[in-house]
Amino acid sequence: MGLARRLVEIRPFRAVRFNPRQAGPIGPLLAPPYDVATAQANGVKFSVSGIENADVGSSGNQHAQAANRYRQWLDRGVLLLDDEPAFYMHRHRFDRCGTPVVRTGIFARVRLSDWNDRIVLPHEQTNPGPREERRQRLEAVGANLSPLYFLYRDPQGSVRDVIDAARRDVRTTEERDLMGGSHELFPLTSPAVQTQLAALFARRTLFVADGHHRYEAALAYRDQQRRRYPGVDGPWEYVLGLLAAVEDPGVIVRPTHRLLSGGPAIPAAVMLEFVGRWFALVEPDVLGRNRAQHEMELFKLVLDDGKGPKDASPLPGSPHLALVAESRGGSRKALAETIAGLTEEDFSRSKAIDKWTLKDLLAHVASWDEEMVRVLQTFTMPGESQYTYTISDRNGYAVWNEEQVHARRDKSVSEVMSEFEIARRDLIQVVEGLTDPVLNRSRMTPWGKAQTGFELVVEQVNHDREHADQVRSYRKKIDRWARARQKLTEKRKTKKT
Repeated sequence: MGLARRLVEIRPFRAVRFNPRQAGPIGPLLAPPYDVATAQANGVKFSVSGIENADVGSSGNQHAQAANRYRQWLDRGVLLLDDEPAFYMHRHRFDRCGTPVVRTGIFARVRLSDWNDRIVLPHEQTNPGPREERRQRLEAVGANLSPLYFLYRDPQGSVRDVIDAARRDVRTTEERDLMGGSHELFPLTSPAVQTQLAALFARRTLFVADGHHRYEAALAYRDQQRRRYPGVDGPWEYVLGLLAAVEDPGVIVRPTHRLLSGGPAIPAAVMLEFVGRWFALVEPDVLGRNRAQHEMELFKLVLDDGKGPKDASPLPGSPHLALVAESRGGSRKALAETIAGLTEEDFSRSKAIDKWTLKDLLAHVASWDEEMVRVLQTFTMPGESQYTYTISDRNGYAVWNEEQVHARRDKSVSEVMSEFEIARRDLIQVVEGLTDPVLNRSRMTPWGKAQTGFELVVEQVNHDREHADQVRSYRKKIDRWARARQKLTEKRKTKKT
């Protein structure tokens, strides 16, 4: 992970939008992304699915057909290019289990960055076929036909406050789509507002909620254009995105479906007993009357026993977290994500985390990861665990922690970061290599008490969460400092003028 200053860059743009005088009501023309969109409704002539879907409903080369149709719509005035660049506030109202829900987002141009830059973070793998299909569509049409769905963190509501202030007392119209949702779009054309939003996003990390194939297609198209036009900062350096805050109540992520097959047949009663050790299983609330049940649901368990599915939710204390391999654990990802995009200056700032620098914190986490690797490895050895040292309350956890941090003080930020990542990789490999029977064993630890492997994994998960929260608090301070500096700069400019 590089430590040069890398930032999220968003820019306003001139949107191409449907002209209701030519296209009719906008709502029925809207459609989900290409990979879930169905055929357009009867009587809807200019649906975006006619240029966005993999199959646009015409014979021949689908990409050429989409590009030709897009240009025809532009020529006929069905699509119009806005006069001035803007960010666009989008408010989506929809129904969830009988409860009205609202999600607010911002349409913006987002500068593309490679995954390893850790500015934009993925959460799933992609397949080459769909990625190449989307690249060809992008190349043929020369436009982003649908936005990627990005998430960001806005715990203080800073972005929300700017949007709300910008649209105050402005009347907008809503359009209703074919699925019953309503959409409100408002252009944010004020240069001052645009500058504020760009500054607020600069130090954030973006998470791809939907659109991994389209993002990688845009990266491939960008690289292709860079070879054709070296040194040109062209429009291919950006991708259209809808940015929504994870704190927004309208940002809802539901479980996906997975089918377990190919293994030995497991009786339904045995599966129910096993899953019931880690999750609360209840009858589904098919009428949507129990909102709390829907909010807590992690997944549905469907068995071939003719008795119907079960809703699975966490048991008190969330013991299921001990089953999660660290490579997929939210806490481990959260810690890595919270440090993404920070500069060497950020890592070296004095007393960033209590009395430690951020580099000290990573050294501390790395030392405990290395220690946990040694302890967990003893679970596979015969006999009782033997240690030549102890880490206990009597000898002082604080003393041991300081010794570990002090031993790494002379290392550079890059060296500590490398140790942190190697220790994390080693811990992941050890945890993933331990079976349930091994993790159920109880062994003596260097801190003077017997614990099972599952208990140790849960402790490590909680340890990561604790420090991820500390880094988030530090980032909030950085955001406040950035806003204060910006306001001071604006005041100075005002006085000069």
